[in-house]
Amino acid sequence: RDGTARRLAGPVLRELASALKSGGCLGHVACVVLQRRLRAMLRPPRRPRDSGDISNGSDDGDSGYLDAVAFVADGSTLPRRSGRSSLPMPSPPAVPFRSPESGQLARTVTVDVGRWRRYLNGDGTVRKRPADDANGDAGMGELGKRKAGREDGADDDTTETTVTMRGMIIPCGVTLIVGGGYHGKSTMLQAVSLGVYDSIPGDGRERVVTHADAVSVRAEDGRYANNVNVSAFLSDLPSGRSVNGASVADRKRDTTRFSTGDASGSTSQAAGTVEAVESGASALLVDEDVSAANFMARDGRMRAMIMDEPITPFLYRVNGLYLSKRHGISTVVVVGGVGEWLDVADAVVLMRDYRAEDGLAKARSVSYQFSYGHVQYGGRGVVHRLPWEA
Repeated sequence: RDGTARRLAGPVLRELASALKSGGCLGHVACVVLQRRLRAMLRPPRRPRDSGDISNGSDDGDSGYLDAVAFVADGSTLPRRSGRSSLPMPSPPAVPFRSPESGQLARTVTVDVGRWRRYLNGDGTVRKRPADDANGDAGMGELGKRKAGREDGADDDTTETTVTMRGMIIPCGVTLIVGGGYHGKSTMLQAVSLGVYDSIPGDGRERVVTHADAVSVRAEDGRYANNVNVSAFLSDLPSGRSVNGASVADRKRDTTRFSTGDASGSTSQAAGTVEAVESGASALLVDEDVSAANFMARDGRMRAMIMDEPITPFLYRVNGLYLSKRHGISTVVVVGGVGEWLDVADAVVLMRDYRAEDGLAKARSVSYQFSYGHVQYGGRGVVHRLPWEA
């Protein structure tokens, strides 16, 4: 019986061993090594919560970290062939990513990948290896390996271990991705949200990396929530309890232990946000298109119209979340319709014709023109900048 198993498994194992030694497989490994080492450069490990300080190390003078939520390398292909496909859109018509000419957003990064450098080009893309290298380095002498390396474009210096890339960072803090419709805002955020995972060579986004504990948050109508403390966003909710067969509005529902089997858009997004905070997320990734409008923001007219609104919009909490000594959570938001977000931005990526520009200066100018009438919100602070712990 053992002999039969060996005869059946032998060819499969030999083919597997050959594939594992192939240039394609080793290039795949090199691609993953690059992504993980680049991801580790975004920001230092977070300190335990019980230390009382989760500082990301940006003030300690350590220039080895980018102090960023994500990095998007020049030349990356972000668009997909369709909304249902994970394959990259051919170029053209896809426009390869190019970082803006900005001191705040543009970075040149050098990553040490060790011996895996020989399977990568100088910019971190996976080297296309010749067909006769399908069996990898098995049986090749040192001279043969160096010769093969030169034929496929490898550097003559076999001690080279680093790759250098230019690209754009999404800095820590509150970053907005803005722009007109169909200019690439959601495409950018989708690439950033998937950057927490390792991409395969040829995906087009294999040099787009995001801090591993960044979390995407959206409205999820009908979801279940159990004992979630949503009091930072919801208060004085009517309970809808019945007294003698008649429905009454009890304004004392406890939102520090909020439970429901059928959450609305706003309550579901509030619960999802708090769950991400409690799970230790370092960044929240939010797209206005798939969010609850009344959870995201509320303009001055609605504040005047509805004085007893139970929802504190997410807009008013993002600065407090980042400045909180306990959490220090960054937020990346795609915005296309609510200009009040410009009042809280630390960085702005302006997408124009699928190209990224630094829009912070313009955002601050617009904010100054339109936001001079900030009012106090419930005595808790200036609108848009409520402390998280309050």
